[in-house]
Amino acid sequence: AQTTLGFAKIVKNVGGHGKRLRKGGPHKILRNIFMGDNSRNKEITFRRMAEASIPILSEFDPPHLSNLIFAYGLAEYIPKFEDGTLFDILALEAMLSLKKFDSHDLSNMLWAHANVKASNPNLFKEAGDIIVSLGLGNIVPQALSNTVWAYATLGESHPKLFMKVANHIMLNNFRNFNEEDYASIVWSYATVNESHPKLFQKVAGHMMLNLRSFKPKNLSKIVWAYATA
Repeated sequence: AQTTLGFAKIVKNVGGHGKRLRKGGPHKILRNIFMGDNSRNKEITFRRMAEASIPILSEFDPPHLSNLIFAYGLAEYIPKFEDGTLFDILALEAMLSLKKFDSHDLSNMLWAHANVKASNPNLFKEAGDIIVSLGLGNIVPQALSNTVWAYATLGESHPKLFMKVANHIMLNNFRNFNEEDYASIVWSYATVNESHPKLFQKVAGHMMLNLRSFKPKNLSKIVWAYATA
């Protein structure tokens, strides 16, 4: 799982540079190695790692299984097998021990599914129920925003989860939140029509302190969310 995640981070770092990379430069070399023509190298590498992982999935503990799922979401590649896609197979394995996952593991797993548009209503329902029952503890802002973003992106509804997240954010007074977190959270609530006026009011108050420094893409999401909510 850790090896696959390491490869995925490299692919994410070099895969989007395209023609801007300097010929003979380190990023260009890495891109050629890990991506290849039409991402062929990436597909071969990640398929082989998937084939090696599937027979031993029962040996993966929750953090490592979550990391494996996260890696394929980060690499944006879904190998297909006779029994279904890799995400189908990994989701079935995860659901056998879902109660042993912590909030961060669940967040990473859900984000990965959403990032590759791998819908799985049963997984999202059970994961949401577990997050609500576990509590959010010391979960970091990015994990919170990634969680609600995943549900919104795939159009999955879980009112109790959204209420839990909103109350947690209100209670912790937005400590360590950045503009991406604000934008993702309000966009997610507006997208799935989860009304929470107090959350939106408090988010607006905090955002106004640094609104001039926000990136246009985040401002666009925020404006749309407040116009829609």
